[in-house]
Amino acid sequence: KVCVPIEWEIGKDVMPLFARNSLFLLAVLIAAALGGCHYYKETIPETNTDDRLFGIWRLVAMQRPGAAEERIGPEPAYTLEFATSSRLAGRADCNRYFGGYERDDKGRIKVLAIGATQAACPPESIAGEFLRMIDAATQFEFRGTQLRLLGGDGSALVFVR
Repeated sequence: KVCVPIEWEIGKDVMPLFARNSLFLLAVLIAAALGGCHYYKETIPETNTDDRLFGIWRLVAMQRPGAAEERIGPEPAYTLEFATSSRLAGRADCNRYFGGYERDDKGRIKVLAIGATQAACPPESIAGEFLRMIDAATQFEFRGTQLRLLGGDGSALVFVR
């Protein structure tokens, strides 16, 4: 038995089936790669050489807009890790989260597209509020050994190592 490739005739041109499949696969891969690109209007150039931001931080206090700062205990864990690759990740009570960020040497920060697991945390959990405040952060500053993420609405998250 002789195997002959299946061919598709287009007028006088003949294109083997495997070539059509390869072209289709290439077109799908290019479309997927381009479809995954995101462009942000206001990008913040990363010019900050201060590496104090990098590493794992633990939440110790939260300040809601117009309210006094409230201490947060060590359990359940609320953490934030900044990587040098403009990626962030951490723990929000019973969930894990990840995303990206941009920053500059003036203390401005922009958090990009946070994703998180969706485990059902206890009713008293502040995980959702914590993630919203990280997402809304516009500034960061250091006060002694603390990292403070500040929102434009007067909110703040206070972290220590």
